[in-house]
This record gives sequence, structure tokens and C-alpha cells, in this order.
Amino acid sequence: MLQYFKYCIFSDEAGASKPSPRIFEQAAQKLKTPLSQIVHIGDRESNDIAGPLAMGMQAILYTGLIDQGSQNTQPPSAATSPTCPKYCSNSKQKTRNLKPETKNQKPFAQGDTLMEINTPVSLCIINGYPRKNRADLDAAKVTQAHELYLWMLKTLLPDGNFDILYAADLNVNLPVGTSLAVYDGYIWTGSNLTIYDDVPEVTRQIELCQAIYKAGAPQYGSCWGVQMAALAAGGEVKKNPRGREWSIARDITLTEAGRTHPMYIGKPHKFDGFIMHLDEVTRIPAGGVLLAGNAHTPVQALSVKHGKGEFWATQYHPEFTLYEMARLIIARWSALVKEGFFENEADVTALVDKMTALSKNPQNAALGQELNIGDDILDDAIRQSEVKNWLEQLVFPTMRK
Repeated sequence: MLQYFKYCIFSDEAGASKPSPRIFEQAAQKLKTPLSQIVHIGDRESNDIAGPLAMGMQAILYTGLIDQGSQNTQPPSAATSPTCPKYCSNSKQKTRNLKPETKNQKPFAQGDTLMEINTPVSLCIINGYPRKNRADLDAAKVTQAHELYLWMLKTLLPDGNFDILYAADLNVNLPVGTSLAVYDGYIWTGSNLTIYDDVPEVTRQIELCQAIYKAGAPQYGSCWGVQMAALAAGGEVKKNPRGREWSIARDITLTEAGRTHPMYIGKPHKFDGFIMHLDEVTRIPAGGVLLAGNAHTPVQALSVKHGKGEFWATQYHPEFTLYEMARLIIARWSALVKEGFFENEADVTALVDKMTALSKNPQNAALGQELNIGDDILDDAIRQSEVKNWLEQLVFPTMRK
């Protein structure tokens, strides 16, 4: 079919996929045609209808042949379909069939997907690392921050749509206004930037977070994410006077509010979590609720209501695995030696080798005991429950509204 098209844009080349505004903007630039004069045809409502309409385009939903079981032999037109005034469909109007929320939900098992949802969920993963530092991670053979989330989300949401936004790259256009509505939620990864530095790589991300708060889309974030949740809503972040917290944050304890918060359904009241940071939230903004902390970092988790939106966030990393944390420690070995955690690189390597061995054989009880690592670190169901709960308890209910 390619012979019939003058221009073709592919998501792997564009760096975005539908319903990202960027891919529609690139199409308009190629065609040298205003978005308002372009009609987009596709077979998925979330990608091919909601995305273009949010950009001011026109859209047509293609559903193929009429269902043989249907008594209706004529597809309804836009004029006769009040629920779809801007596009045509020959199928029944799709609905987001979300199951009711449950207050006493058990933690999900490995391999579980989320509650049934007929319309695919569209999420934007915001990678906070600048291009140069992403290249450094590649050189150190460390998995990129957004890929850690993708692995988890593709298990939880097999039919989900996920876009990556490199928000620290100054040449990347950030979504604004109505284009923010094409996503059902936003996830912030970690970053090696310092959030209180007045540089454009940082300030543009804060402005983006504030715009998402204003738009009302749910947000989730880890590490850089919890600092973003606080600062963008009027809180404060400073360097942690206790220094770096690295590898595993010990004895993270839920507050009274945390024990009843939906982000922590199925989570132990005290647990360990993967971590690597130098800064901490020092003032919780208005609308913020402290959910968890430990001796090293009093603010380990927050929920923040600001503008029309809500942001659930952790300083620790539910998206990491033991193997990936071992790789990050290798990448940070020089800083860890300089800061006095190790005598030399060989000592770092010795720890990393043990962590890697346990990641490959989590049933090795003796090694787990030596490293003081239990199920809260090794079991995906426990470690990742915050993200699953965010989807089920915040994103899905928001989609129903």
C-alpha cells in the first residue's frame, strides 16, 4: 500500500506513536497543511480518534466489515450517531467497562494483568534524563529509566498504548493545552538532574508538571517524580543532609494516612525499596499528604492534589529490579567510593556480583539473608503494587468521569 502514499511517518523514526501530538504535528509539517484541514482514519478510538480530535483534526473510525451477528446492515452516519458527532462508526459505541473499586484488594500475583478495560489505556512516560546522560547509561549498559516502566506496564496493560517523552531535551516540543488530554495518565521516571537548579532542562519539566496538574490528568512518579510532585505544587526540595541513599532504602514505614491510602492496598506497613538519590522533599505543598518515610528520608512517598489533578509519587523505585539496581551501582561506583561507601571498585564489584547472583536465583535463601533482601524486593507483586494501585484506583476512575 505504500505506493499510494506520498509521505509516510513511522513511530520508530518519529520518536512517538499515536496518540502523541508529536506524530500528528510531524504529519502536518510534511503535508504543509494545517491540522484543522487534515482527516485521520484509523481503527482504534484512543489512538486514532481521541488523539487527532484533541489536536483540532477531523477523524474517522474504521471498523472493517459489519458484524455478521448485527441486525443493522447499514453503518450509522455521524448525523445519526449523537455520541460520535465528529466521526463515523459502524460498531456500537465502545465503553470503558471498569470493574468497581475494591477496598480490601489482595496484592496481585506475578503475571497478573489489571481489571478489564475495553478501551486501551494511553500513558505518557516522561523520561527526565537529558540526552547526554541517557547516552552515559547506555555506555554503562544500564537500562533506560523509561524502559523499566515499559517492562512493568506491558505486563499490567498488555493492550496499553505508551509514549516516551524526553522532557529534558530542549529540542523536544512538550505537549500543552488540549493536547495533554490525549493521555489517561503521566508517569515520571528518575533523573540525574537537580530539581532546584534554575536551568531550562529542569524548569521546562516543572512547567510541564504544572500544566498536567491544571489539565487534571493523573500523575505518578518515582525519585525525581516525588520531587516534581512536591515542587511543581509549591513544595520544597533540598540536598539531603544525611547524604546519598543508595541501593535499598530500609524500613520504609507507612504513616497513618499511608496505611489507608489506596496506593498502598496490599502493601506491608513496613518494607524496603530500591533507591538512589541525593535530594529530598523538605516541605510538603498544600494539598499534599505524607504517606511513607524512613530514618534517612522522612518523605518517601506523597500524594498531592493540586489544580484539577492528583499526583502519587515515591522517592524509592518500584520499577527497578535487583539486577537493574546492580547495574546502576556499577555505573555509580566512582561516586560511591568517593562518598565513602566502599574502599575501591573491587568492593563494589563484589557486592554487585552477589546482587546479580540473587537476581538470577531468588530462591537462594542464604544469599538473600546475607544481603538482607526479602520478598518486598524480590517479589514483583509486592514491589510494584504502588503502580498497579495507581492505575486501578486513580487512572481508571478518572477515565470513567
